[in-house]
Order: sequence, then C-alpha cells, then structure tokens
Amino acid sequence: MLLALDFDGVVVDGIDECLLVAWNVFHDNPADYFNRETLRSIPEKFKDGFKLLRSYVRHDGHFIVPFHGGGAAPTNSRSFAESYETIPSDIRHEFRQAFVAYREAARRSHPAFWAELHVPLIDIERLFSVGHEVRIVSGKDTPSICSILRQHGVNLAEAHVFGRMTDKREVLAQLKKEADDKGQSMTFLDDNIENVVEAKQLGIGINALWANWGCRSPDHQAVALANAVTEVTADSLFDFLRTSD
Repeated sequence: MLLALDFDGVVVDGIDECLLVAWNVFHDNPADYFNRETLRSIPEKFKDGFKLLRSYVRHDGHFIVPFHGGGAAPTNSRSFAESYETIPSDIRHEFRQAFVAYREAARRSHPAFWAELHVPLIDIERLFSVGHEVRIVSGKDTPSICSILRQHGVNLAEAHVFGRMTDKREVLAQLKKEADDKGQSMTFLDDNIENVVEAKQLGIGINALWANWGCRSPDHQAVALANAVTEVTADSLFDFLRTSD
C-alpha cells in the first residue's frame, strides 16, 4: 500500500513553533528572538486565538490571519478563507516568503530548541516501519519535515516529501497513479477535514481518513458527517496498517 500522510497535526504537533515563527516574522524580529523567552512573552489571548484558528490553516501563508482579525474571529473554514482573502495579496506573499526564510534561519541557528518545539503525536518509528511505502504531503516545508524525521531515526528521501502544499489534490492524484501502476492501494491521512473531503471528491479511489488526534474545530465534525468521512484513532490506524497489503 502507498500511505500518504499529512505531517503537522498527524505526525507531530508543531503549534508552538508555528506561533513563534509567525510572531517574529510579523513583528520583524531577528532570528535570535527565536527562544523560549519570546514564546512566553506572547500574550495569552493571542496564543489562544492562534491555536483556535490553527485547525483552519492549510499552508504556511495562512498564519498571517490571526494578526489581521480586526473584527470577529473566523468561526469556520469558509470565514477563515474569506478573512485571508481580505488581506492584500502583496502582504500575504511577503509574509509567506518571510515565514519560510525565518523558519529555515531558526532551524539552523537554534536546532535543539527548534526540534524541541515539535512534539510527536504518534509512534513515529512504528508508523514508518509497518511495511508500506510512505509519502508526506504537507503544508510544512520539505527540509523541516526531513529534519524532524531524522531526529526520530527516520530517513525519508526528499523526493518522497511534498512540502509547502497549498492544494494537495494534484499531488494526491499523481500518487494514486503511482500506486495504480504498482498494483497498490492508496490511503491518505490528514487532520484537516477539508483536505480529506477533497481527496474523497477526486473520485479516483483514494482511501481518505481523518485523524482524530490533530487540530480540529467544532464545525469539522459536521463536515465529516455530511461527507461520510472515516475518522480514525491512532490505535485503529495501526490496526488497519497491520492488516493491509
């Protein structure tokens, strides 16, 4: 089987790293502000709002939204997307480019602290040793993903990591064709309900599963029910992987 995985929210929880990078980028702080003191200094109200909106984030550019709330905070995926679109495109682009550059600088200058901010959500070694071909399809950048995996003893080729995805459908379709050519089935696992629904709606036979341990908001359960999405726990996922070819 070809197993395609989201990363942040499925394999690790990197919410504090995302928060600290976004905060420093927005406030134009240098790389040496990437430390625990800065993280602790971020107002609790902002932290709570940032974490609440995390479940709607689909790529690194979306981390700009909490800084542009102004009025009422988004309460579902649609209002979040609308809030993002109200931000001028040049500002969105500048923030997204700066976010990636700052993350790379932080990873290089503070590697131990940067790694510490990525907490495993699942048994990583077990996940990558169940005998299936694994691909990563994520909004997080490829070098960061590979770096985190190496810290957990997993060496996944960069060619098997599809990072900084804004829309995962094209890559998922390519991976499904790869699986079909090898006579394999394909399973895709994500904690973002929109990505799971879009994978199902491709109509090409991808077994799309919703991880129940990642980021989610109350409205996502209704979306899952409306689209007959299969929700899995970590235990049920491992049971499925153990018994699948």
